[in-house]
Amino acid sequence: MNVKYPINSSEVFTSEELDKIISVGEKVGLFSAKVEIKGKEVVAPKKRDTQISWIQPTKENLWIFSKASKTLSTEPISTLQAFQYSVYYVGGHYGWHRDIGKEGQVISNRIIAGTLQLSDPGDYQGGILKIKSPDKIITEVEKERGRVTVFPAGWQHTVTPVTKGVRKTLVMWGLK
Repeated sequence: MNVKYPINSSEVFTSEELDKIISVGEKVGLFSAKVEIKGKEVVAPKKRDTQISWIQPTKENLWIFSKASKTLSTEPISTLQAFQYSVYYVGGHYGWHRDIGKEGQVISNRIIAGTLQLSDPGDYQGGILKIKSPDKIITEVEKERGRVTVFPAGWQHTVTPVTKGVRKTLVMWGLK
């Protein structure tokens, strides 16, 4: 398949469904996100300052996975990983990184990533998702509630610091 990334789509989820995803993510319970440093997962606010929860493919949440799978089907995937509901408060950010990991970890099987913007652009300032292609072209993703941005999990990306308000997203991965 010869696909030009990143891909943006704004017609996957309705406004009511976006509100429901936020409710599911909040209900699960937020905690400080960790990053891997020297083989250990640690909270490292200089690298990543985000509150997250994990949305599992339960009977109640299967509709989210079913709709999201359509956006992640640009590459052949075998399954979806649990989705990460992410909340960025003022100062929240995530430095340049890739959504892949060491062999033997679940994240080493990620081949495609997607970010669903849950917040309205007027709800926050900053918090820009930037994606760097292998040829070093950086794309700033336009803020739009309901926009799904899909790109290879091995591509570097970042979220700039939120300077006002709260940014909420759902991060999704397709596994090989």
